[in-house]
Amino acid sequence: MSYVDAGWLPPQSESEQGSDAEDQGHVDGLPNYGDVHFWTEVYTQQRGREMAPKEWLLSYSHFVAQGWLRFFPSKAARILDLGCGDSEFMSEAYDDGYEDITGVDIVPAVLDTMKQLNASRRPGIKYELADARELSLFPDGSFDVVFDKSTLDALKCAGQDATSQMSSEIHRILSSDGVYLCVSLNTPEEAQPAIEHTAHEDRGWDVQVLVCENGETAVKIASTFSWQDVSMTVQKGKKQEKQILSNISGSLSSGKVCALMGPSGAGKTSLLNVLAARIRTRGTTEVTGNITLDGQPITGSSLRKRIAYVMQQDILVPTQTVRESLWFSANLRLPKSYSMKDKKELVEKMLVDLGLVKCADTYIGDEMIRGVSGGEKKRTCVGIELIMKPKLIFLDEPTSGLDSYAAHNVILKLEELASKEGCNVLCTIHQPSSEVFHLFNKVMLLRSGKLFFFGGVSGLSGQLHAVNKGCPNEFNLADHVMFLLQTEAEAELDSMQAKMIMETPAAGASPDVPHDKSVMTKTMEGATAGFLTQLMALTKRAPAHIEGYNLLSDCGLRSFSGGGEAQNLWRDKPGLIASIIIPVILNVFFAAIFYQVGDITLDTYDPRSHFGGMTQVAIGGMFGAAQPLLLKFPLDRGIFLREYATSTYGSAAYFLSKTMVELPQSFLNAVITWTAAYFLMGLRGQFMIYVLVFWVTGVAAASTAVLVGCLAANAEVAQQAAPAVFVPQLLFAGFFITTEQIPAWLRWASYLCALKYGMNLNILNEFGCILGLAEQYVLLENKNNARSYITL
Repeated sequence: MSYVDAGWLPPQSESEQGSDAEDQGHVDGLPNYGDVHFWTEVYTQQRGREMAPKEWLLSYSHFVAQGWLRFFPSKAARILDLGCGDSEFMSEAYDDGYEDITGVDIVPAVLDTMKQLNASRRPGIKYELADARELSLFPDGSFDVVFDKSTLDALKCAGQDATSQMSSEIHRILSSDGVYLCVSLNTPEEAQPAIEHTAHEDRGWDVQVLVCENGETAVKIASTFSWQDVSMTVQKGKKQEKQILSNISGSLSSGKVCALMGPSGAGKTSLLNVLAARIRTRGTTEVTGNITLDGQPITGSSLRKRIAYVMQQDILVPTQTVRESLWFSANLRLPKSYSMKDKKELVEKMLVDLGLVKCADTYIGDEMIRGVSGGEKKRTCVGIELIMKPKLIFLDEPTSGLDSYAAHNVILKLEELASKEGCNVLCTIHQPSSEVFHLFNKVMLLRSGKLFFFGGVSGLSGQLHAVNKGCPNEFNLADHVMFLLQTEAEAELDSMQAKMIMETPAAGASPDVPHDKSVMTKTMEGATAGFLTQLMALTKRAPAHIEGYNLLSDCGLRSFSGGGEAQNLWRDKPGLIASIIIPVILNVFFAAIFYQVGDITLDTYDPRSHFGGMTQVAIGGMFGAAQPLLLKFPLDRGIFLREYATSTYGSAAYFLSKTMVELPQSFLNAVITWTAAYFLMGLRGQFMIYVLVFWVTGVAAASTAVLVGCLAANAEVAQQAAPAVFVPQLLFAGFFITTEQIPAWLRWASYLCALKYGMNLNILNEFGCILGLAEQYVLLENKNNARSYITL
């Protein structure tokens, strides 16, 4: 949820100050804008409009021109116009396609006027009499957008309690993904405390400041990310500590791109992970320091949807196209208020912005599947994270493995997007070309876990010249400084650092907001002229206990949406074909070996061979179901961790979606297996019971394999751990040794083996029940019964 503040105030003339002294509120020299009598006089024309122009502060056309329409999530958004007055703003928005609009005001006369004006022309606009401090006529989560042009400022005249009550009510009636847009005549420094102080402790806001001067068409997000005295130590043994990072400070604001550089082992990736809260105090690792985003500490889940992290490896689904990768992210991560059309438009815009249109319908690819280039993969990774319009982006070696031109394109797109969208970007980088290095706004240099320099790229060159270590002509500045950090003595580097002037976090932390004039003292130059438009975006900070995922929705989208599990399974043609052909070949081979072992009329009949044939099919099914999934999660771990960290979905939705896709496939595998083996082996039990038992046993084995894969650190460890889990199941299946012969103190382990339960059911189906229900089964006449192999 976001709050937007845009400001301008027409000052009162001296004559009006004298005549309206009785109306003075809490702000000296101004009428009491929080008084209903003042507005009643305005709307009934008992008072002139000089102090309250009809189109107060901002027109709809100017709102659109600034690009702020992006805060309206969709045409179907539920919009509340708080303190609507007789403004034509929402009337124009209605004409533009936003038809679910409700206007509220405290003056009945103005509501009657607006109802009459729009009754026939705009029947979708509803008007209600309500006080912004008491909106009880609206249930919780009633609106996707609350739009406020200076209602906050009017209530500030009535004191902090009034603004606190209003902020609390806005928080309550907004949906979890809603946005509060407030056009305010206060500076962010004045408006922010009034909004943040709510009447309920659990109704807090996270703040970002956005600014744009009148007449411009671009929006700059003045979001500030700062870190102060960040240190990290790792305990090595009982008394030894290793200092990884030591008292590093810095800040970024207003859409800056910063390069994090240093020799190998300097602590670049460690600092990036600490700032992104991927490394925290835990076990032998201790992290200290103050890390804030727009003045708010970055802790816990509040971080997930506000920042993006692009890993060094391009971890993508190879069978998805570029467009599908972006669509999958948009479909699962964007708020419900976004319609399918809005999501598609956003994906198409991202493809254009990142220069991915030409390869939009090409597979991502991997070693086995031909796909897009390395640079296109990297830009796709960036697009997946930018789809949520984060305020902060971390990238670990975004140019790794790319040629100089592809690397330049990636950083250029990052710089363009940061400037356009206003998000701050911090990335580690190794050996950038001169062209790439000069695309960065700032650079932070580390050496041995300590800060060597932080500031602008041009500032680095000047500071090096100041200490007589300037970069020679026709040399790469990035290479030059890296050579210095690795060839100069520690004492010389300390001396250089002491003489260099670096940007301080305090200076960098200030948003790029031009406050050369106070909006409280500007001279009025017309109804809406000469003002500075300022936006503050406040994200609703919900209580931890209500945060979660929509399990069924996320599960369905992961399973069957474009780029989901089902589509990926279908597109993996080699794997799909192998899952059908291999069971057929193997089980025909097994059946040929155990040909007609189930025919009890043959003179060569042997119950052990009969039982052995059934056991072989069951064992093959167990390993066939477990082997693919044993490696599945270790190989998918990177994708899962990336998407889980950004709240794309929860762990339950991930595993349930995989189950929904695997169940039909495993059932088909069971049918194929027993079709190949049943008739050739001459078995007598019911075919469908064999299929169902094989299916359920396979699901149990697959679940065990997934568990082992999740616990294993990598695919190699998972393969090594598999025998310890599955081989004991063979021993308890009853073929190599009967259950009664197993020592009693070990017999309990048979109850942990899914294969044993499957074999018990197969025996009952094939040999007959030993509990008196013989009429339902084929009996084993004059031969050893199932008692030798089964314990019930």
